[in-house]
Amino acid sequence: MNKTIHPLVAYFKSRQIWWAVGALIIIGALVVFMFWRAGNSQDWIGSTIKQAEQFYLENRLADAQAKYQLIVDRYPNEVKALNALGNTLREQGNLRGAEEKYLKVIDIDPGYEPVYRNLLAVYQMWDKADEQTARIASFAPIMERGLSYRPQSVQIIATAVDYYRQVGNDAKAAELKRQMDQIK
Repeated sequence: MNKTIHPLVAYFKSRQIWWAVGALIIIGALVVFMFWRAGNSQDWIGSTIKQAEQFYLENRLADAQAKYQLIVDRYPNEVKALNALGNTLREQGNLRGAEEKYLKVIDIDPGYEPVYRNLLAVYQMWDKADEQTARIASFAPIMERGLSYRPQSVQIIATAVDYYRQVGNDAKAAELKRQMDQIK
């Protein structure tokens, strides 16, 4: 039995295939575009950070701050740029601004190792003794969070050792020092 297909049915069946092919092409193009854009954004971030680092090394802090801020404006969760922006603000004497950036880094990525040393440095630089004492005391839970998140991080442990020595908890500092020596 030879079934003949009505010409309209044949027309729409062939169109369905082309619609499917067209949809796959569009989806494929979108995927390629997304990967291309992601790669380009990382390239842009990397090159902009290098420019900002050069400005920082040349003590052109306002220029470095502008570059880091440009990155953070576009990519607010870019922890390397946020941390570096905090460093730049710290060097310019804006300790509150630096503290804000460092705390944001910790909220985004509590495992980002350099931020703990930087935040402790800001607290140690605070002018008024009572504010400095309060801020350094507030650092304990922040430091413990970093240690719980990255218990094998030599960099975070070393910062904790310095912190506990500073606040007079030599037993805790010695315990962490032994832990750090075992990791090394």
